[in-house]
Amino acid sequence: MPPDRGLSDKKRSGVKGNKVRLTFALTSNADGSVKKEAFIIGKAKKPRAFGGKSGGQLGFYYRNNAKAWMTGALYGEWIKNWDDELRREGRKILLLQDNCTGHIVPEGLTNIHVENFSANLTPHVQPMDAGIIRCFKAHYRARYIQRSINRYDSGITPPA
Repeated sequence: MPPDRGLSDKKRSGVKGNKVRLTFALTSNADGSVKKEAFIIGKAKKPRAFGGKSGGQLGFYYRNNAKAWMTGALYGEWIKNWDDELRREGRKILLLQDNCTGHIVPEGLTNIHVENFSANLTPHVQPMDAGIIRCFKAHYRARYIQRSINRYDSGITPPA
């Protein structure tokens, strides 16, 4: 996913917006000392970029659907797996999250207590919403641009 902005000060014709989408769910404790592996939702069942490996082998939890959006089913699977993991470790947590329609808390969670923020409150009380996600996107874009430059320097041309 290339950056959606460039250095030009004028609008240029002939460039179509990229329709590649990924949804990232980033989770950590309040001080950032414990971070859960990223939950990434894409469109492809087996993305070519994974090189035949699974998301788990690459260090993240990956699922797919047609729009690459968080759904109640995907969220339920993810949080149940996490609850099982916490049960095995003997840990209990409070999960604070936004009120996204896909965040449907399944019945039977024993080690995760979920509290949703009220509508329009998320940016004020959830640091993930602004600082961490903004930083994540900045690092992603920088690495994407550096990879593109490295490929160009190696003589690899982008697909048309």
